[in-house]
Amino acid sequence: MKLVESIGEKVFSIITEGISRETHNSIPQCFYVSGELGYGKTTLLHRIKEKVKSKEFQPIYIDCLLHPIQNEEKLEEYVHSVTNNERAILLLDEAHILLNTWSSQELSKLRALIYSPGAPIIVFAGNRVTKIFTEYSAPLYNSVLLLSLDKLAYTDIKSIIDNICGSNSTKHVDVDVDIVNIVNSLEPTPLIATLCGKAIKEGYHEEKDIKHQVLTYFDALYRKELSSLSPVQMLIVTTLLKAQTPCLLSDIANDTQLKNSDITAQIKRLKDRNLVEVIKGKPKKSLYQIKSNLLKAWYKESSIEKTDVASHF
Repeated sequence: MKLVESIGEKVFSIITEGISRETHNSIPQCFYVSGELGYGKTTLLHRIKEKVKSKEFQPIYIDCLLHPIQNEEKLEEYVHSVTNNERAILLLDEAHILLNTWSSQELSKLRALIYSPGAPIIVFAGNRVTKIFTEYSAPLYNSVLLLSLDKLAYTDIKSIIDNICGSNSTKHVDVDVDIVNIVNSLEPTPLIATLCGKAIKEGYHEEKDIKHQVLTYFDALYRKELSSLSPVQMLIVTTLLKAQTPCLLSDIANDTQLKNSDITAQIKRLKDRNLVEVIKGKPKKSLYQIKSNLLKAWYKESSIEKTDVASHF
């Protein structure tokens, strides 16, 4: 859908223009594009792949979730096996998985590769900017250009839905339903706006029905995500999902019967997985909550809510 594609146009232009300035033997300018689930990262990478394909460059798309790369050596081996005389452009989707599982030694090798003349031009795309790019002592500090895909504005959301349903999409639903508000309450991303538009087009007219159709789309994804947690992490996440609002450490401890030290250690890991965030409360006390409004909405909608989530995994 061209309308959805155009939303990341600024990031697309920065990357493709940067690639166009590369020569066969230049030291590559690499990029990291961050954006949460549904922000259009995969669409962006496929657009770049189509744009830059030429006799000089060979773009290679890799989904690091479906096809994990064990280390830097395996990455180089793969690149050499699929390229001839063209310079490789690596488009690494779900790159945070790769970057968070490689050792510091492997990341240092990756840094050396990035600074080599004629090395692959790498476009990383992931759910968040990992600390290996932003901390001074980290292996990949200051080695890539950091870019981000932003949440949709009101006009963008309305345009996507109107594009799917026809102009005046509000005619398809009850007068009391604010379609843009539904998208914003879940996550203002191209994917959510598209799913809402499709639900309306398929004849769902009430807010609860539209939300149900959207959230069902994420059922398998979230079940898989939760099933990958450790039992202790699952207890903490369950508590925060049930609360639906920020919790004090003492609230989590009371509900889980875990020690404070165990909770804080696991919350650090949950933050790294982008599941939990910490916000400052009063007076000077940290509050913890599930980061994704979409995940909270899914949990509330799901039949899992009526029992203990942990028993399902």
